Amino acid sequence: MSNWESFTYSPKKIIKSKVLKPHSLLLITLLIFSFSYIPFSAPRSKVVVSVNPSEKLGVFSRLLYGVNHRYHLNGVGCWDGRRNAPRDTVWMCALETGITFFRFPGGTVGTTYHWTDGVGPPARREKSVSGFDGRPLNNTYGFDEHMYFVESLNASTSVVVNFGSGTPEEAAAWVAYANGDPDDNRVIGRDILGRDWMTVGYWARLREENQQRMCVPPHPYNIIYWELGNEIFGSWEFSWTHSVEKYAFGGVETHLNEPVVKARNWMETSSISDGTPNQIFYVRYPPIVEGSLKLSVDGREWLPVENLSPYGPEDKVFTINWTTGEIRFGDNRNGAIPPNGSAIRVSYGCHHQGFVDFYQKMKMVDENIKVGSCFGSVKFIRLMGEEHPYDFLVIHSYHKVHASDPRKGYAESLVAPLILRESIETLREALERFAGDRADDVEIVVSEYNFNPQEGSSEHFGHSLTRAIYVGCMLKMFIEENVSAANLHCFTTPGIRGRWGSAILSPVPNVMRLPASYTLELFSRYLEPILISVNAENIPQVDVEYNGRDHSTSYSVSLFEVLGSRNEEGDIISLLLINKDIENAMDCELRIDGIEGEWMGATYTLTADNVSSFNSIEVLEKPREQSLYLNNMRLLPFPVDFIIGSLDVEVDPTRMYAVSIEEEYLGEVGGLIQLSLPPHSITVLRLSKESAPQPLRRICRVEFYWDGELKYVDTEESYMWSLDFTEFGIHTLKILVIANCSKISIERTLLIVNWKR
Repeated sequence: MSNWESFTYSPKKIIKSKVLKPHSLLLITLLIFSFSYIPFSAPRSKVVVSVNPSEKLGVFSRLLYGVNHRYHLNGVGCWDGRRNAPRDTVWMCALETGITFFRFPGGTVGTTYHWTDGVGPPARREKSVSGFDGRPLNNTYGFDEHMYFVESLNASTSVVVNFGSGTPEEAAAWVAYANGDPDDNRVIGRDILGRDWMTVGYWARLREENQQRMCVPPHPYNIIYWELGNEIFGSWEFSWTHSVEKYAFGGVETHLNEPVVKARNWMETSSISDGTPNQIFYVRYPPIVEGSLKLSVDGREWLPVENLSPYGPEDKVFTINWTTGEIRFGDNRNGAIPPNGSAIRVSYGCHHQGFVDFYQKMKMVDENIKVGSCFGSVKFIRLMGEEHPYDFLVIHSYHKVHASDPRKGYAESLVAPLILRESIETLREALERFAGDRADDVEIVVSEYNFNPQEGSSEHFGHSLTRAIYVGCMLKMFIEENVSAANLHCFTTPGIRGRWGSAILSPVPNVMRLPASYTLELFSRYLEPILISVNAENIPQVDVEYNGRDHSTSYSVSLFEVLGSRNEEGDIISLLLINKDIENAMDCELRIDGIEGEWMGATYTLTADNVSSFNSIEVLEKPREQSLYLNNMRLLPFPVDFIIGSLDVEVDPTRMYAVSIEEEYLGEVGGLIQLSLPPHSITVLRLSKESAPQPLRRICRVEFYWDGELKYVDTEESYMWSLDFTEFGIHTLKILVIANCSKISIERTLLIVNWKR
């Protein structure tokens, strides 16, 4: 691929070029840079903020408080397949977080997702193919389960459509299923793979049947945002093409020496013959350009034939269906069997339709939906020009944090909004240049964003306070840049550590809110929708130097951020205040116009001891694992948990919310307010006229079980239960900790010898 348009970095500013690289703004925001150390602190100072609530700057989207969510592994733990209902703890945490927007069926994992596999009775659903590695995946958390979960939270969803191996008709049928009218008899049509996709009403009626099965009143889902593919430009994605031209307009693509696959299994191992008769394989991306396919078995070419019956046991032949891509081998009577363990590979040409065809078919079903391009690039904008419509452009931003030192990593993470802002501005400039009258109507959606910690950094750094403050700075930039929707990656994963760990919740069965979830709560619960004018003076700055491969770029990073909002009536004002200084508190003087009469104030602050602070499920302080205790004292490590005499079981639930929101009531306030903002913190100052501030709910409960029987419940600090009764032998201690909406369970097997005197 050549002639990709983007921009290059240069110290202090962006230099535009005619032929620019890399090929998409996703790769720009991956930021292959190293970072030089700065203290990311300045002498304690006082900033002055003037607020004019009467000057409205616009309304910002509630869809910014979104998450990327995936269908596999029961919605990565959000769905209880036995009850066929949301998992209570996950649902409660999502509700408390205030998530407004979920992306389905996910990014890479959903690239190969065919939506019809995920509807209907779960026991009869086909498996899907993982976009990660091609393995078969269960569909217990399908589209209707997802919508049940999302709608129960009063949230919205966006859909990632299968472009890589799907068709426009399949996508249009999904729109019909989601939004269609059962009485709509418009024909969707037959696709290039030969499947008849019936009528709009057919799929709408099927939706209503499935909703009734789930005891849900029949209704359309009215989904607005539809992304066409996920990162199709990337070689890591399963797709018939990675070319922006063919993505836009369709065409023929050549695939060389590609493994064959099974119908529901695209792993490399599925291309290996098992030596049985009449084996069936497929190419990944039918339909095949007729006559173009060449097939080899362990490197030796076999020949395609119309029919196997005329051929003998030694003939190395197979049949091919050019439309469906089905490949059939013989049985050693009519055609040879590929030897057991042999690798089967194919080279072929395939032809598919492009964005313009998907857009037309999907809009035919529902003209009110918005169809967006996963190529958020200048070249896509130029190719589409003024003639071909699209509704939004997608950017994915994974900011690389190179430093393993947490202070340096913190500083690196907070450069991300500045660089992504440049990417957004570049897209908008390209729209003005190439899209004509459509330019102002094209939206920007950041459907995946996060930072990637450096290998070797602390295992907890990726879900520390640093990530929470990074998310706050990104959200503020999204609001200022009029981004339409955003999805933090990700809602839940099987693990919270490493590069792709969870941002919102720890994995089931122990469900705990992570620091970034409290950032979303601050924004979704305490900011009002109307942006108002603010002006800040005396903001300390720090120069940050990025050292690239060939050059470095300097950024001036503000250590203080402010954003103002209010409701439509004007009787609630919210100010977002971010102190990014890693060491010092920041004094802030707020001068607010029009504050007359009785106004009540409260602050809601997200911070912790340091930027490496994190929330942990490791809350059992005593007894420690593999230790010998004598009369409540730990003597030494031991192969098993051995207790002699009495023992106080001690729990510290505060570790579960070491990073969380703290509130402070200010009482009655006027137009001049003085605040001291803690270091590395996000604060929302909320002013309401003649009404009490919104209180935070604080619940902490610890239940102690002995051999399955509830023995004691503690709701007061400190959380402790005494094993002071006569007991001998091996017993089970279980502790259930409920802190706010998080819930974890700890179970230990103890060898105990205790006699009560």
